[in-house]
Amino acid sequence: MEVAWYSQPYPPEGASAAEGIRNQLGRPELDLLTILVRESAQNSWDARLSDSSTPVDYGIDMWTVAPAHAGAWRTLLPAGSPTNPDHFPLRTTLRHPVIRVLAVSDRGTRGLGGPTRANDAVGADRDFVSFIRNIGEPRDRALGGGTYGFGKGIFYLLSKSGSVLVHSRCRTPGGDYETRLIGCTLWKSYVATERGGERRYTGRHWWGDTTGDVVEPLVGTAADAVAQRLGLRPFGPRETGTTVVVIDPNLDEFEQPTDAADYLAETIAWHLWPKMISTDGKPPA
Repeated sequence: MEVAWYSQPYPPEGASAAEGIRNQLGRPELDLLTILVRESAQNSWDARLSDSSTPVDYGIDMWTVAPAHAGAWRTLLPAGSPTNPDHFPLRTTLRHPVIRVLAVSDRGTRGLGGPTRANDAVGADRDFVSFIRNIGEPRDRALGGGTYGFGKGIFYLLSKSGSVLVHSRCRTPGGDYETRLIGCTLWKSYVATERGGERRYTGRHWWGDTTGDVVEPLVGTAADAVAQRLGLRPFGPRETGTTVVVIDPNLDEFEQPTDAADYLAETIAWHLWPKMISTDGKPPA
């Protein structure tokens, strides 16, 4: 297995440029962290387990990558990526002395299951391709308030390099548990000079298993092993859910990271309190 980045060239039939996807949120009046809370919490709520009384465990964490894991970040994540920092700024980010991340996680949710290739996702379970591959596809849950097209855009906008890691655990059609890990960058389209001349790229990049004709997520023990090397929180034996890790979040409006953490806590309490109370003595569902 070869773990590296794949940069999407423009196909003959055309594709969406990264700039257009990043601009889907428009120019909202709310700040980025407030949008992050509102959009990500809605997606987590829509993905709650319908056949279980398990409550949704939603949280946001921030940390600086520890020295024990920083080497893995700097070794694994740049592999195969474009060398021009204007085309792929994550390479520069990973050379910084301090690597800061922000992770939005949910448990008690379905995780990103279903096929990993967009052309195979013809059934009801399309969570992986809707979040990772496709743009603007509405959720398939009745009365779901979010869409992965708009809801996921905030993760890329918040990252200074437009880069995230997506660590998820889901159930397979056979009932087994499967861990998946993939990286995604959404930056801007560009033209690269190659041996055969110039080639245009959409500005969308994926990091994962590149041995096949389409980049795939790391799965199973491979995903668990790499997640451990990166210092990501593991899943329990019978736990499903998703963690989206925003690499180098833009917190420039705050003097200290702790100020951003306090603001996030207040924002969660202000916008999500209806999900945290009960009017009939039972947990919210």
